[in-house]
Amino acid sequence: MEISVTPDIYAPSVDEHGNYVDTIPVIRNGIHCPCSEKIYENASKFRTHTRSKTHQKWITNMNQNKINHYVEMIKNKETVENQQKIIARLEN
Repeated sequence: MEISVTPDIYAPSVDEHGNYVDTIPVIRNGIHCPCSEKIYENASKFRTHTRSKTHQKWITNMNQNKINHYVEMIKNKETVENQQKIIARLEN
């Protein structure tokens, strides 16, 4: 049986004004950016990608929809809590 390593998923950082900004992380096993289907093997290739129109549009969209992302996160947190309760009941 072979062990496979999956690439990390990129998440932008948040600056002091609450806006999403790009920071280039340490890339060990590749990185997958949610704005594309590609996997970037190193920081240089990923840095070039972050300058692309597609990525810049994605960051702009993330910043324009911050409140929607927050509301979605709250809903997902509630769903996880409910599922944990259901699993606990089923285990008992």
